[in-house]
Amino acid sequence: LYKLTNDGDSIWMQHYFESRYQSGWQCKPTRDNGFIICGQTDTIDSLGDVLIMKTDSNGIKQWEKHYGGTNTEIALAIDTCLDGGFILIGGTRSFGVGGGHSNQFGNCYVIKTDSLGNEQWSRTFGDIYEEVFWNGITCRDGNFVLAGLYTYFDPYYPTSCCTSICKLYIAKLDTAGNTIFEKTYGRKEDLNWLYSIKELDNGDLIATGWYWDTIVHNIRGVILKTNSMGDSLWMHTYENLHGPYSDNYLYDIAPTNDGGFIAVGFVAPVQPDTGQQDIWILRVDSNGCEIANCVINSIGEINYSNASDGFGVYPNPSTGKFYFKNSKYEDIEKIEVYSYTGQCVFMSTGNKEEIDLSSYDTGIYFYKIIANDKTVWQGKMMKISE
Repeated sequence: LYKLTNDGDSIWMQHYFESRYQSGWQCKPTRDNGFIICGQTDTIDSLGDVLIMKTDSNGIKQWEKHYGGTNTEIALAIDTCLDGGFILIGGTRSFGVGGGHSNQFGNCYVIKTDSLGNEQWSRTFGDIYEEVFWNGITCRDGNFVLAGLYTYFDPYYPTSCCTSICKLYIAKLDTAGNTIFEKTYGRKEDLNWLYSIKELDNGDLIATGWYWDTIVHNIRGVILKTNSMGDSLWMHTYENLHGPYSDNYLYDIAPTNDGGFIAVGFVAPVQPDTGQQDIWILRVDSNGCEIANCVINSIGEINYSNASDGFGVYPNPSTGKFYFKNSKYEDIEKIEVYSYTGQCVFMSTGNKEEIDLSSYDTGIYFYKIIANDKTVWQGKMMKISE
């Protein structure tokens, strides 16, 4: 567990180890300025148990608890409760009707504890195939909202998850663990998961994850907005890479000050898409419509001289004017440049080979260039002071 300054400098680092294997999946601050960690720990009498660990403000461990049966359990998310306790969210193969099957998680698993980690109640959700809650939160009213996937029967893959049988899944529980609602969304398809969920100021819910496209056969990011009772308000899918079997994953989402949302994940290309695995930042408005769809290269600036597809922007960084390396001599149809807030600051059509940002502030901008064969180049450009 690391604590860092705002500039990323280390304040302290702590290690915790009491078994052959321990993993921490999520960490949250507590009311006493300490931290609570959830994850999984290896034990002698099981294949893995839920781990909950409490530390003080300096990361010194105060207590640790384990929960589970003789099979595998894991806590993928944790949140503090209004009564000072904790809610643990994840999956189980020891309990519930899905525990006896040879799937990864079995059933969804929820544990409520007091402030010292002592179990007060637990619940399982799901059928005999495979379900898991990837994320969950405490709502302002003290109830709990949970998000993940729900698996339906497939006669060809009766014990396997995510082979044309999964749906997006949200459940809401009251403080005693009673179900307020359980709902699924979208088609029954391969790899339909919700990975993150948040409550908005008005009680609506916003969730993100990924969704299988049956036509292109690739994974698309998905954002789902519901009201406080889980009724769908809108759901959209998004892609930065368009080729078959390329992946577009969204892992987290947050509201923005203008009522929109910003989501983050990564993209991974498969031919004919080119490039490497990159960070993906997606900005949408209050209705889920895209404002900017940007890839940030995770290993530094793209150098025009070694762009793998024969295209690049140079000099990068620049004091204002950027040019194209276009060794394939493709006809450029359209150029768009966006600020980091999603505002379009430059647009042109035709075979222009220059972007002039001299009149704009220094900082990071994102370009999107479309050629005559519908090739799309996207990337990051940085304007610096003279």
